[in-house]
Amino acid sequence: MYLHGVITLVFEWKDLELVLSKSAYREMHHHTLTMFEILGLLEKGRDCSRSKRKKGTYELCMRYKKKTLKVVVAKSLRYSTNKEVWLITHVGVIK
Repeated sequence: MYLHGVITLVFEWKDLELVLSKSAYREMHHHTLTMFEILGLLEKGRDCSRSKRKKGTYELCMRYKKKTLKVVVAKSLRYSTNKEVWLITHVGVIK
């Protein structure tokens, strides 16, 4: 099958590709968020971790449309390419 006009977007943060976990993908769609909004949060959000996190793990929050968005990312390894990536492990909304 040949597809015309297929575009693949690759999102990066701090020089590494962003990859969604299965649960983060479901959470993102449940809250009707886009990767552009997630990337904006990562770039402009503030640290909001309630407890100490492992080195290379970030928990960031930002006010957006009368809600507080929260994203947790951790450095991980994509085994198929053997490259380091940022794995988005959680996407949440706090009202």
